[in-house]
Amino acid sequence: MASREPSHQVIESSWTASAKEEVSLCASFLKAQLQGFSTTALANNLLGKDEVEAVAAEIDKWASQPDAFYSDMYCEAVGWK
Repeated sequence: MASREPSHQVIESSWTASAKEEVSLCASFLKAQLQGFSTTALANNLLGKDEVEAVAAEIDKWASQPDAFYSDMYCEAVGWK
């Protein structure tokens, strides 16, 4: 039986932040993402302005905690014929 070459590659990745500077950068990123999608959410009445501001405040509150950390895991896959 002939061997087949793999037709895909999977890479498991993660990103973490635990140092104060890293958490601060992560909070800035999360708030930028919030601003990006809140424009559409507000325009479609999916969120109110007060809710967006509350989420941003919670991000700041989280980032100010001395034991704050962030972990993001994701999988990337590429397939070919």
